[in-house]
Amino acid sequence: MLESHNVPLRLTMDTGLPLHRIREIHTFLARLKAIEPEIHRASALSPFPAAPQDNPHPPPNPWTTLLADLHTLYMEETADAELLVSNYIDWLYDSLAEQRREKAIGRGLFLSTIHGAKGLEFDHVFILDGDWRFSPALTREEDERRLLYVGMTRARQTLCLMEMGNQPNPFIADLKGDWIMQRNAPPDDTAGGAAINYNYITLSLPELHLGHVGRFHPDHPIHRHLSGLNAGDTLCVKDIPAGVLLETMDGKCVAKLSRKGNARWSGRAKTICEARIIGMVRWCADDSQEELRP
Repeated sequence: MLESHNVPLRLTMDTGLPLHRIREIHTFLARLKAIEPEIHRASALSPFPAAPQDNPHPPPNPWTTLLADLHTLYMEETADAELLVSNYIDWLYDSLAEQRREKAIGRGLFLSTIHGAKGLEFDHVFILDGDWRFSPALTREEDERRLLYVGMTRARQTLCLMEMGNQPNPFIADLKGDWIMQRNAPPDDTAGGAAINYNYITLSLPELHLGHVGRFHPDHPIHRHLSGLNAGDTLCVKDIPAGVLLETMDGKCVAKLSRKGNARWSGRAKTICEARIIGMVRWCADDSQEELRP
């Protein structure tokens, strides 16, 4: 529903991505490593080259946005002083590790489960209602009460608790005081429809056959097709007897799922409305990191 109203989102993921291998970030790190022994101000090390004249306003990209935010933060922390580029490289790796632990991408309204928001705080928090179904067992009820408490204490300034008429939160009735302001939301005729019932699921790296493209000759068109893809691009999911394939909108195969991915998604292609790219990860045949192995 938020997407249909063009509300930008910051989403959480089950597992963090290797951010230093995201194409945009990897490219910038490679540029810095080429001049690692040199001394420069941060302002002279822009993560982005000048925009081409034929595309002065490229579409938004969560990874270029992240790089821009980190670059600005580094300039502020160093007061744009002349420092070794190696200092910037080390700082960037530390910052990326922190970002990965948050397991979130994008900029906008942070959308998460209460479990995913543990340890985080926000100026304004909205907790949706519904699905507070627990057994009569007292321990289960107390678990749900504690979970709601965790969500409520994420708020620094304001807290909004939603309450549905047909599935009311059983704990809201216990909240009393003159600090509570109750409002009834006006009916929204645009909020209905099948779009609300969509599920958004992130495909993990182990579910992709990462070595598939490496089996093709460097001149094979699949490499060109891959290099032309960017975060936010849409792919088609094709289910064939040999496994599940990911294709560009004009039918060019750019990836296939691994055994783990096929075990989860084989036979379900017709239930997938859209596949969208989160990011392009660089992977080499001699990678030894377990998280990048097929």
